[in-house]
Amino acid sequence: MYQYRLKRDGLFRSRSTLPPSTVCLISSHCCSCLYLHDLVLCLRFSDGVEGELDQRAELDVPILEPLKNIDFFRQFRIDPDLHTLVWPNGADFAPEFLHANIGVTASRP
Repeated sequence: MYQYRLKRDGLFRSRSTLPPSTVCLISSHCCSCLYLHDLVLCLRFSDGVEGELDQRAELDVPILEPLKNIDFFRQFRIDPDLHTLVWPNGADFAPEFLHANIGVTASRP
């Protein structure tokens, strides 16, 4: 299991019922990610869950503003230590946030 501390800058406050200082234990992490179109990604997690994630509604925070540019948005990578998506400007999303917000299209054993 991995421990992640939610960021204090409020990036996840709108979707999370947890206070910003809460430590979350998760058993899955982001294994792969493919760009589909616009601001939509296809994510796969270590627990076999995979699905699409549309990021349009999440980009109204200053650090995420650059992600509205499709060319910049496509520069994501999976950080090997954090096991989540990160961008060159330091923006990222907690893996538990991504996992909770994907539209599940399949689950692999």
